[in-house]
Amino acid sequence: MKLKILIFLLLLNFHNSLIADDCIKLVFNKYCLGGMTQNTNKITDKNIKIDTKDNIIIAVETMIKPANWLTYFDYSSRLNQKYGQGLDNSTFPNYAHSRNAKEKLIAFKKGYAKQLWQQQNFKIILDMG
Repeated sequence: MKLKILIFLLLLNFHNSLIADDCIKLVFNKYCLGGMTQNTNKITDKNIKIDTKDNIIIAVETMIKPANWLTYFDYSSRLNQKYGQGLDNSTFPNYAHSRNAKEKLIAFKKGYAKQLWQQQNFKIILDMG
């Protein structure tokens, strides 16, 4: 089972001069979404992956451990407090109502937990699957 957070720019057609000097969002207190980088598509820290386009950071992704319901709901709660209620895009069979059942379905790849927080210039995705 994997739990990850992905934060990425929503500006699909951007020009370097419009965004390169801007920090749309400081991610994990270290990475400037929309800012310049010297390296492309690299893994910087042990669990953080940076995606770039034309040397501009367009996405930051991290894997979270332990990947379980407690951690998922902890991060979900923190993100809800900071950005408002996220959009739940989870997929589970109709009979799955309890956390335990959903966690087992994710482990067997029959379910997927996913929440989205849409902001003006970026989107945050929390998913477990």
